Amino acid sequence: MKNVALALMAYEHAWKINDFPAPFVEIWGIRINLIYGLVAGILSLYLAQGFHLTRDKPAYFERLFILAIISQFPFSMLHVDVLNVVFTYLIGFIAIYSHYYGYYYLSFIALAISFIYDPLLDWGYIAVFMIFAFYLLLSYFPEKKITVDFFRFPKIFYYAFYPAHFFILIGIHYIT
Repeated sequence: MKNVALALMAYEHAWKINDFPAPFVEIWGIRINLIYGLVAGILSLYLAQGFHLTRDKPAYFERLFILAIISQFPFSMLHVDVLNVVFTYLIGFIAIYSHYYGYYYLSFIALAISFIYDPLLDWGYIAVFMIFAFYLLLSYFPEKKITVDFFRFPKIFYYAFYPAHFFILIGIHYIT
């Protein structure tokens, strides 16, 4: 599932770079990008599941923080006024980390911050709330792994993919 989500994310970003119209569907008067929603849901699930499965939660946060910093430069080449989605993931991580250790008020503050600063966050509060919802769901089934990957790349691939795919797509855009 993670590989499918990454491929769909690259596809959706290629649409944006080339100014193609995104595949929107209107539901109850709300325009929804199906690819965007599917990718956000899958990756939010993976973050929540990774939180449950990791033994070193501070190291997981540190890896996400480093990825957010590294990814901001190529992301800013496309979206000048928004923080990349990994910063959104960090807020989601803080919300579930706080809840996990019983600091419910900090969890609420993280959720509120995602709502207040939604215009500055890629995927915004929706991703943070999805991460939190998946975390709560997985709390009821802590021994279960509910995602399936038929093929797995080395872990470094998944961390390198996000910033690298922006450079590749921007390079292709300027070549063509």
